[in-house]
Amino acid sequence: MNQTPDVERELRELLRDRHATAARSARPGEVYGQVRRRHRRARIRELSLVAAAAVIVAAGVPVGLHAFQHSSGDRKTAAAPDDRASVRGTLAHDKGLQADAVALGKKDLQDYMRHFSARLEPTALQTYDLATVRPIWAGQLAGAVGVLLTAKGYVPTRSGERLAYTAHAWYVHGPGETALKSGGWQATVDNPGGDESSRGRQFSDRAPTWIVETIRIPTPDGPSFTIVIAPRGSSATLTRAIEFQPNCGLGGGHTEDIPLPDGTGIVRTPPDGTSRIQVADPNGQPHVDVTVQQRADPAVPRPTAGQLDTLTSQARGANPSRELIGAVFRTPLSYFSNKPESYQVIWAGTEPHTGTAVALVAERYAGGISYLKQVKSLPSSNRTFGTGPQGCIRTADVPNRIIASRLFGQQPGSPLVIIGPAAATRADVTLANGDTVQVPLTDGAGFMYRDGDISVIRVSGGGHQLGGTAVLDGGLVNPNR
Repeated sequence: MNQTPDVERELRELLRDRHATAARSARPGEVYGQVRRRHRRARIRELSLVAAAAVIVAAGVPVGLHAFQHSSGDRKTAAAPDDRASVRGTLAHDKGLQADAVALGKKDLQDYMRHFSARLEPTALQTYDLATVRPIWAGQLAGAVGVLLTAKGYVPTRSGERLAYTAHAWYVHGPGETALKSGGWQATVDNPGGDESSRGRQFSDRAPTWIVETIRIPTPDGPSFTIVIAPRGSSATLTRAIEFQPNCGLGGGHTEDIPLPDGTGIVRTPPDGTSRIQVADPNGQPHVDVTVQQRADPAVPRPTAGQLDTLTSQARGANPSRELIGAVFRTPLSYFSNKPESYQVIWAGTEPHTGTAVALVAERYAGGISYLKQVKSLPSSNRTFGTGPQGCIRTADVPNRIIASRLFGQQPGSPLVIIGPAAATRADVTLANGDTVQVPLTDGAGFMYRDGDISVIRVSGGGHQLGGTAVLDGGLVNPNR
């Protein structure tokens, strides 16, 4: 499923995305709360220029990646318990390898900050303390060598506070190589004990480490491994070929234990379908529950050109984008074992101020369930972005569901997209401060241009309330978050 990203193009799209909404400003007091709440729900991926082109999937050193030669003859080793408590893995004793990775990691972060300090406004630039770069895992993976680093950073907010981050990056070389390569740094907001922890994204040194990370060996067709790091005494299981059940919960096939002798375990990621990893704490209480997505089943057919034309013509909304609809259906909406029986475009249209194409689409599965996903495409881009709600819902509930999300996340001025039942002509949006905003709907959908957290959304038509009530991004079962 993972593809090598064009990071330079990603950054251009990100900056263009920001500038598209910069003309409409939020009240300064709202920004910090919006960003903090949003980041507590979703993993924040930081595109790093210094990684310049690749997740670790290609052979050799891709153009633009740094290489750092290390010599095994110069390595210092230590097996003291304190050292192994801070760095885990089969190469926890290899201080030379770890020092090489740390030096490269510091250079990459320094290059990132130097490059973007003059290009991004202060509230968009992540600043990292290079003294905090440290290894937390070092080991061997099918002949390859990998080091997992973390670092502390922050973003200054408009209110004068600092939003703290912990970033992480892999530095790896393949079998028979000595040049460490990085796929770039990723940042996760610090929220000790929060839902980042339950998703295996807790890298902070202020709380117990809970990590579930997948890494691919940097050789052609190199295998993929998933690494689990948890408090010592924890236990973990891997369930293969999971799928949505009729109630939108997850079920699956064979389940096996992942040994965690020191709280750390490695398992070869199943090459087909989607697997589930669950980790329990030392007291046996469930703590982490994540899906490990791989690649789609190539035997599952995608919609034909004729079917895409039909889907576009039958979609609610004015001037639906055939290009966007075709792009989103080229790959599965979800990577679970359910096989789609049919497809649907619930609504598709264009946000008038930025020209951004938006669509709410669905795959329908046996058992009366569907997987919904809202997508967008910027007018200057040929790329498709996920932009809000996605998840499982009973097919019978789709016509009456209210789906709403901010088109550009929690950026100031980001329009709220509201998609309700086809007969809905008005939405009443209640904000957290108690204000209610009326939004006219056409074909059951419309846009609200007002910042602020959302409490409740109601839609009506013909003098009657339709579709019950909804909250932002609510009503869908999404195990990917």
